[in-house]
Amino acid sequence: MVSEDKVAFLQKWWVKAGIVFLMAALAEISQFFGLNILGRTFDTINIIVYAAGVLIAFLVDWLFSIVFNFWKTEMKGI
Repeated sequence: MVSEDKVAFLQKWWVKAGIVFLMAALAEISQFFGLNILGRTFDTINIIVYAAGVLIAFLVDWLFSIVFNFWKTEMKGI
């Protein structure tokens, strides 16, 4: 199991967000080439929705870190 405590480059939020987006987009692009990974039908809109999902997750995490004292995130580079 990979832990961000043990793998230094995973400690940055934008690296984790990029990995999530790239894995979802890679699955979608593979469908374009006929590889049925996590589905069968390629749709360009899905890639846009994946990006929106990552952005929404970032915004919720940022908002929670402001509203709730127990929600501590260190978003360096913002």
